[in-house]
Amino acid sequence: MEGVRRDLRMVVPPFLHNLMSGTSLDHFVAKIEHGMQQQRANGAERVREVLPKLFDNALDRNMLLGFNVQTRKYDLLPPVFFPKWDINNKWVFTSDILVNVALCLLRGPSAIRAKKEGKAVNSNTVVKYWGLKSVTPGFIALVAILTRFGLSGDPEFTPIGASGITYAEDFTAYKFMLYKLYNKPSIRGVFQTYNSVIFPDRPADEDPIAIHNEEHYKDMIDRIDNELDSDST
Repeated sequence: MEGVRRDLRMVVPPFLHNLMSGTSLDHFVAKIEHGMQQQRANGAERVREVLPKLFDNALDRNMLLGFNVQTRKYDLLPPVFFPKWDINNKWVFTSDILVNVALCLLRGPSAIRAKKEGKAVNSNTVVKYWGLKSVTPGFIALVAILTRFGLSGDPEFTPIGASGITYAEDFTAYKFMLYKLYNKPSIRGVFQTYNSVIFPDRPADEDPIAIHNEEHYKDMIDRIDNELDSDST
């Protein structure tokens, strides 16, 4: 709730802030949260429908999700996040499955077929209606989480799935990682990969992304940070 309030104040012009105080702000937040929940539900359903068309169903879903039979837990960065399931953090979040899931969410399922056939994708989608120009850390994090959910078999998209996957917590980890490591060439490449597919007419320049100050998930960030240092070598 507090995060929604903060974000609203960032995007709503200051002269309207007085209309967002007290119960009025709660009304704004309630409207936004309702819309967010509806879009989240729609996205989860769409991803679950399209995923079987994006990979060989003979593949072991537990393998794609990085399930550890000894700990009975799932990897935070599973093979499905990487091209050809080869875990190399220089290519995290850039698997064809994730990029196609992102394309499906913003351009519709037909866009995947159009891309494969080299045809133009439909422009009358949320990209146009919402005035979208680029992917964001939050969107890529959502794509990653929805892909895990779609493969998991969990009956409901909840903060912690029946599988034990901590969707809400892991979403925060992915978003923080993308913010924190944004200046790494490999991470900038993640954004370029998604933008080149979803926004093919977008100029190649990158918009700056503000860095958050959260200290969560420091071990994961430091580990990947060290691996990505070799980008420049």
